Amino acid sequence: MAAGSEPRRRRRRKAGATGSVRVAWRAKGPMWLMKYRLPDGTESQTIVGPAWVKHNPEDAMGWLPRRGRPPEGALTEDAARCALRAFLDQQTDRTPPKRVTVERCVASFLAYCEAQGRSPNTMRTYRQIAAEVTARWEGWRVVDVDYDELEDYREELAERGLAGSTLNQRRAVLSGIFKRARRDFRVNVDPMDGFERAEVKDSGDLEVYSVEEVWALARAASSGAHHTGQRAYTRTSKNGREVKIPERPFTAGELVARKQQNLYDAAIIVSAALCGLRRSEILALRWRAVLWDQRAILVRRAFTQVGGDRLPKGQRVHSVPAAQQVLDFLRRVQATQLDPLPDDRVFPGPEAGAMDGSALYRRYREVQQAAGVRALRFHDLRHTFGTQAVATPGVHINDVKEWMGHRHLSTTMRYVHHRPRHEAAVALERHFTGAVSELDALLGEPGDLHIGPPEWTPEDDSARPDPSS
Repeated sequence: MAAGSEPRRRRRRKAGATGSVRVAWRAKGPMWLMKYRLPDGTESQTIVGPAWVKHNPEDAMGWLPRRGRPPEGALTEDAARCALRAFLDQQTDRTPPKRVTVERCVASFLAYCEAQGRSPNTMRTYRQIAAEVTARWEGWRVVDVDYDELEDYREELAERGLAGSTLNQRRAVLSGIFKRARRDFRVNVDPMDGFERAEVKDSGDLEVYSVEEVWALARAASSGAHHTGQRAYTRTSKNGREVKIPERPFTAGELVARKQQNLYDAAIIVSAALCGLRRSEILALRWRAVLWDQRAILVRRAFTQVGGDRLPKGQRVHSVPAAQQVLDFLRRVQATQLDPLPDDRVFPGPEAGAMDGSALYRRYREVQQAAGVRALRFHDLRHTFGTQAVATPGVHINDVKEWMGHRHLSTTMRYVHHRPRHEAAVALERHFTGAVSELDALLGEPGDLHIGPPEWTPEDDSARPDPSS
């Protein structure tokens, strides 16, 4: 050690919670009393529950275990000690690895994801998978979930017909759970080799609309052709009885009330197909984000029912050019709202809130039927924009990447095969035309070529050409 240097101080390890249980005689009978000391030095005691014991005749303060099955709520000595261990495990970070349960690791994983600021939609998916994992291995110690258990779990998921991406999603959650087990509870387990990663192939085969189909959708939506009448449905009354509502045509007043909704639907379809906006980005669009002078739309927020208004997917604000057809539709929408404020939603729902995304999707399906086009997803309108943007002369692939808000160029490259190949086709035609001319000059006219049997036969070797000549 160098002179004058201070010795290194060893980091003191946190002490775990300790405690014990004993029988305390109360007016209601014997009770299990738990006394404990927390890592911060706090000492206290609490009643665990009724004790399934009896007095010891040889010891006035002693007790003996009762025989038989205890009644509901009563605890034997083993059950009381198990309750003590579970309580101490919750109060300390130094739980013995052999006693750490799957439930604790799952809770630690979800808490970690919350602290990292995962989006509400992501957390909803994680909680669904975590509930499935907890139900499968309820009460299990995490050290008992081994390679074979994960292999069986993966086979069951595959038999359910889950897609490869869904399997990988569950694999990622399981990997995070076991990582928290190692870091938070020092459990040396890593059985993830039993859950093999599924192969996900992106063929790049996209279903998109043509320009004619997009305008057919817009015409059908604005004309209200999809509003033919109220469909039959079943609702539940206050008394819990099912009431069947028959199908009926809309009244004149209902058609007038739906006229503005028709304009909204048409403008939404045009904005999605000509600007590549996601449904969540359309629902969160504010008038402040419509840049009339710059002929652009600033994508600042995305709305979901779970998370509300948040940054769009990819956590990046970006802008996209707005074609004149889009601006014309938005002008008409703005005129129906009587000078809306800059922070008002472009497509509001009830009480100036966000529009219901599920109801929008149902109306979109009705518009498809009225327009007589293919029943593609709403997200395929965004793919339609991507394929049309790369096919536009003078537009670079990096421009399309920025307009669509992609973080990686590889995501945008899926649209490249939709780019026209006129110049390349002409160049290849010119190249092969020249090659054919040179080949004809070398071999002569095609009619001069002799294609047939050889001029010699095995019986007549005299007609066989000499290889040395």
